[in-house]
Amino acid sequence: MSKRQRRARASASYAAAVPAPAPVRDRRNLPGEARHLIANARNDIFVPYYSGALRPQDETLIARGGGKGLKIYDEIKRDGRAYAALEKRKMHLLAREWEVTAASAAALDVEAADVTREIFAGVAFDRLCEQLLEATLKGYAVVEVVWGRRDNRIVPVAFVPHDARRFVFDADGRLRLLTPTAMTDGIPVPDRKFIVHRFGDGADPYGLGLGTRLFWAVLFKREGIAFWMHFLDKFAGPTLVAGVPYGTLSEEQRLLMQALEEARTSSVLTVPIGVDVKFLEATRSGSVSYEGWLDYWDTEISITVTGETLTTDIGAVGSKAAADTHHEILELLVDSDGDLLSDTLRSSLIQWIVDYNVPGATPPSVYRVRRRNESAAADVRQASEQLVVEVGAGGLLGDRSRRVLGPARGQGDWSRRWRRLREAIFAQICPRHLSHSVSNPLLAR
Repeated sequence: MSKRQRRARASASYAAAVPAPAPVRDRRNLPGEARHLIANARNDIFVPYYSGALRPQDETLIARGGGKGLKIYDEIKRDGRAYAALEKRKMHLLAREWEVTAASAAALDVEAADVTREIFAGVAFDRLCEQLLEATLKGYAVVEVVWGRRDNRIVPVAFVPHDARRFVFDADGRLRLLTPTAMTDGIPVPDRKFIVHRFGDGADPYGLGLGTRLFWAVLFKREGIAFWMHFLDKFAGPTLVAGVPYGTLSEEQRLLMQALEEARTSSVLTVPIGVDVKFLEATRSGSVSYEGWLDYWDTEISITVTGETLTTDIGAVGSKAAADTHHEILELLVDSDGDLLSDTLRSSLIQWIVDYNVPGATPPSVYRVRRRNESAAADVRQASEQLVVEVGAGGLLGDRSRRVLGPARGQGDWSRRWRRLREAIFAQICPRHLSHSVSNPLLAR
């Protein structure tokens, strides 16, 4: 057997002994169904009367909107409690400082973040956020961007809010503008022109704002006020009752009735002889009051908007612990509003800024950072120092040390004991200051 034949046979034997690698499936191939939305508005059995534009699925708007549409939600702001709660939730977010964070440490992404930060610092960014947060009440808000050139960059020079009633959405969720020649389906709008911020129901392009729940609370409250005014008018003064002789003419009775009506705002009254005028005092029993009815709906309005009540009305008796807990609920709702707003800006305005000025970069994110709770942080430091001093004064084998750290188990047990110490310190502070804004250096180690 020749040398070449022996080498070929050895190669064949090695190939037979080593199993062939499994074929690698090309991960870039995707089925066509995965690239498109299957359950869409065109085949939705719950979207009636579909034409060229979708209609809002808000049940309150359908039942009570009529010809006003979203205008009924604007009327909610006429109620003082509802307006105060909505403004508190909105301004609580706008009062925070905003920060722009690069998508990565790559030079192009850092440049995109610097450009975005510089542009936002030169425009009315807080005003833009305030206009977009109108979606919290109505479900969606639309702001138009006017672009211009500044040096070698394309930047937004103005933000113009529009009445949300002027816009509709097609089956693909794209914005359309209603015009005098297209009153039903509207006309398409250009790209990179309108910012749409949504709140609530993600399946409906119109969103679902708090107005759908606040409407009924404000309506029932107003009805209660109307009855209360009637009650005050009824019980503020006595009712005049006149007895007239039989056979009195209708015209004379009419003149007497007119005189009695004028007597409600007058101190004197003239009646014919023979007419008996009496004062009828209204009486009532029970402890039910209209004030309790209004207080109930005020509470419902506060809970609907801010999730709590103590930051608006502490009542007759309150406590700091309860107020801190309610304040934390408000902070969590404001955090969620900030996250939704950040997603909207990143997918629209920030993306457009990057496309115009730093093509190819990943758009950065902008966040409203919660303020640091300096009081809670000081309490953490004080409790930490006090516990460490007590443990040191009592010795590592003292009774308090044993309760906090547990018994010593040799030289290699210091990491476990130090972890127990950190947990004990945090357990003293956490029930009183449950806040994401507290920065605990001990627990971070």
